[in-house]
Amino acid sequence: MVKLDRYGSCVRKPKLLVGMSNLLVSLDLSKSFSTPETIRTEGVDSVDFDQINEHIYYASNNAIYRIKFDGTERKRIFQTEGGVLDYGMSMLTDLSVDWIGRNIYFAEIFTGNICKLF
Repeated sequence: MVKLDRYGSCVRKPKLLVGMSNLLVSLDLSKSFSTPETIRTEGVDSVDFDQINEHIYYASNNAIYRIKFDGTERKRIFQTEGGVLDYGMSMLTDLSVDWIGRNIYFAEIFTGNICKLF
């Protein structure tokens, strides 16, 4: 994850973001050795990062969550059954943030549908 200024230059140190089981883990790539930062979650099926708003989006248990990179302000923004929106899907996967169009895309594993959120 690299934040760029309006000229395309790096503003922040590059980080690697990984979703593992019940953790989101980030690692500072500008150092030869760094201690990983972790954020506890209820599970991570897919993850992506919005550089502009500095949010992490992750899919877990048929829902999509948004959380600030420091681990605060966690909010469920999509639920497949009886939640914010209901497409009748059963398992979310392959979450992606479109940083140009400002949309979130995800796939439903059983039907193969690709959906746009926002």
